[in-house]
Amino acid sequence: MLFIVTPASAAGDVALMLDGSEIVCDTAPVIDRGRTLVPVRALFESLGAEVGWDPAEKLVSVSYSNTAVHLVIGKKTARVNGKDVAMDVPAAILPGNRTYIPVRFVAESLGFGVDWDDSSRTVLLRTPEGLEDDPTVIESISCSTEDGVVRTAVAYTGAGPDCRTAAYESPDRFVVDVRNAQVNAGAVAGGSGTIPGDNAAFSQIRYSQFEERTVRIVFDLTQRKTAELTVDAAEGYLYIDFADPEAAEGGETADEPEGEDSDETTGIDIPALDWRMSGQRIVIDAGHGGKDSGCLVVDSGVTYYEKDFNLKIAQALEKYLIEAGAKTYMLRTHDVTLTLQERPVLANELGADLFLSIHNNSAEYPTAKGSQVFYYSKATEENYAVDSKDLAEYILEELLQGIGLADRGIASQGAYAVLNKTDMPAVIVEGGFFSNPEDRAVMLGPDYTDLYARSVARAVVLCLNEAAARMED
Repeated sequence: MLFIVTPASAAGDVALMLDGSEIVCDTAPVIDRGRTLVPVRALFESLGAEVGWDPAEKLVSVSYSNTAVHLVIGKKTARVNGKDVAMDVPAAILPGNRTYIPVRFVAESLGFGVDWDDSSRTVLLRTPEGLEDDPTVIESISCSTEDGVVRTAVAYTGAGPDCRTAAYESPDRFVVDVRNAQVNAGAVAGGSGTIPGDNAAFSQIRYSQFEERTVRIVFDLTQRKTAELTVDAAEGYLYIDFADPEAAEGGETADEPEGEDSDETTGIDIPALDWRMSGQRIVIDAGHGGKDSGCLVVDSGVTYYEKDFNLKIAQALEKYLIEAGAKTYMLRTHDVTLTLQERPVLANELGADLFLSIHNNSAEYPTAKGSQVFYYSKATEENYAVDSKDLAEYILEELLQGIGLADRGIASQGAYAVLNKTDMPAVIVEGGFFSNPEDRAVMLGPDYTDLYARSVARAVVLCLNEAAARMED
């Protein structure tokens, strides 16, 4: 049953303004229970958002930057980046089969500013760029050790901190760069300072206005460890947490792998990850899932679904990467539906450093065969340790050696959402073709899942370790 707003609810004279310029829609906004609803495509596509419609589910999706909003017609609960959020009024279908959604709720969820001018009956919208926050101002830095964690608390005001991290050797140090930031800690605003460590993780902290709009915080390490960063926006703190070496092994300091100089391996021909790359967050996307089965094949009376293969491979890949010393996050761990818009949004929100989308292939004709890796180079990749093209080359080389299928090469593909909407380097890995008899014989064999996962894990570690070897201040 559709939820219909009657013509009596039409506002008629309600206007829309974006950053001071009028937006003209082909149908007028309406007011329902004190909330303004607008035609979804007419407004949000003009703002640069991506709008989708699933008629079977009566589902409206609106994606912009790092946020995806999903609304079901007639329901007062929306999903924003995968989380349920209550609304005052639901999305609706107007006579004429036009879809309307609550402008304030959706626009604010996407990061736009929304105001109402009652005298002119105008909805005033401001783009996120028009709402650019003041810089992050670093007010103080302090350290404490508790419950096995060495915590550095960075108090800030203004915008939430936008951080990039790196680790270096000779001497060993961990670096946090806070971008669009100013330092106001210590006696001189915009200056620099040193804070004694007095713990087993680092000897001291050095901070400075490294560049005009970048504050750099450097930890001079006594142990080769990277830190976890979290933000408490409500209290205005950036927390930089190291595991306390003295809390491990009953107070004994544990030995660390020596990165590229170490002979340590996981036992499955995957090198140990260089310690400088251990803070890299690798998001693993098991392609398809839930109602989206991907391709399928019937062999000997048994139906196989791509989504199931992808998930098993992704789970094995995560296991091998963790054993190598990597930090991972699985977008799905069981058979659930994730939209193409949600996947990059979640990865961006997590602050991922790499995005691996695991797939297998099929074609109309059985002659198509082999392994392939898709990538898409983006300007944002300059902020990361590796780039997507290099990563794709590493992965394809290891897949060809590990699985042994035909070489279809790497290809730049800017049309795929998980490649063009992720900030970080991202690849789509296609193992083989279910539609090809030769490929299928390998893919249905007992070793395919393990070989696929081990090959990709080895490639990722080699690529990151090579990046660590190139690192310089």
